[in-house]
Amino acid sequence: MTHVMLSQMCEPGKYQDHRNQAACIDCPSGSYSGLGAESCTSCPQQEVAPNTGSSSCLACPTQAQADKGHVSCECQAGYYLNDRPSALAIARNATMHNQTATLDCERCPNGANCDSTNTLWSTLQTEPGWWRCASCLPSPSLVFCS
Repeated sequence: MTHVMLSQMCEPGKYQDHRNQAACIDCPSGSYSGLGAESCTSCPQQEVAPNTGSSSCLACPTQAQADKGHVSCECQAGYYLNDRPSALAIARNATMHNQTATLDCERCPNGANCDSTNTLWSTLQTEPGWWRCASCLPSPSLVFCS
């Protein structure tokens, strides 16, 4: 293995692959790097790095698998990804405070069709007689119309 003489040490999530390179480059989504890296490493199986410049990968929930590019987790059939605004706000807040942000796969509720993989709450198909109640408390849910 040939080592490249670097002009500066890059912080985690960045790399420098050419001699005398003026700046470090962010690792692409789906990969990560440690301190002083000469290249980025693809995330392991069942882990993802959704953003560029990642210093580590995040494990997918039990009911999900990493997509081909290791950029997002896709829920298995029978589950949906909770992408409701409240869940997204919690994940965004965690990211802003350098904490792990996860969106969980939840079991498909009665009245919904989650037969395919990668179902999202926002695109969840309801079965006949059911409707989505956005104003229901404590959180949005599906309601049966009788």
